[in-house]
Amino acid sequence: MVWNVDFFERSDSPLHPNEVNNGRQISADSDGIWHICETENLIIKAGPLEHRIPSFGYVIDEKPLPGKLNVEYLKEKGIKPGPLYGHLKQGKPIVCPDNTVINPSDVISPEQPGRKVSIMGDSCGSYKMKHLCFGSDYLVHESTLENSMKENAIEKGHSTPKMAADFAKECQVKNLVLTHFSQRYKTIEAAEEGEVSVKVLLDEAQKELKDCSINALIARDFLTIPVFKK
Repeated sequence: MVWNVDFFERSDSPLHPNEVNNGRQISADSDGIWHICETENLIIKAGPLEHRIPSFGYVIDEKPLPGKLNVEYLKEKGIKPGPLYGHLKQGKPIVCPDNTVINPSDVISPEQPGRKVSIMGDSCGSYKMKHLCFGSDYLVHESTLENSMKENAIEKGHSTPKMAADFAKECQVKNLVLTHFSQRYKTIEAAEEGEVSVKVLLDEAQKELKDCSINALIARDFLTIPVFKK
């Protein structure tokens, strides 16, 4: 990606091997957003995050899923599977054997919204990506230090559970996945008596989210989270 030198500090370090050949320059648009790629089903964008060095968040947005064709109704009207079904899916009306007209909206259910996952990198401020993350099914956001260490976290360019939870609420996401924990916190499974685990961070985030429907969970190595269709 290419970022404006007036926003990020210039780096004169050598290119990474992956940047030398077969690379693709992606410049930010007028809103400061990088359009990474678009496929038949997905749109991936990136935006800037507040951190001590250049850091980015990525949003994976599934395109709306087409509505379903009411095949049974069409059969009742004497329309068998074939080219006319394709006409309807293309937005074209068709004529039945009894000369009645069927419009696509009569037999195709509304589009189903696609799924959205937002993954933030190192950040002590993700507000510039709020419009991209809005309505995400899952927001993955760092939570390096507990709330009582907010000043220390921000000084190092990182976030607390409250900062992550506040951003999740602003974006009206469905689930918040906390990640990027300081080594001072043990995993819940490995923590021994007297040791502080990442559950402290989870508890603080859940406290901030108790009055809303956002679910908070802790990320761990090899964790797999299914994102179900709506």
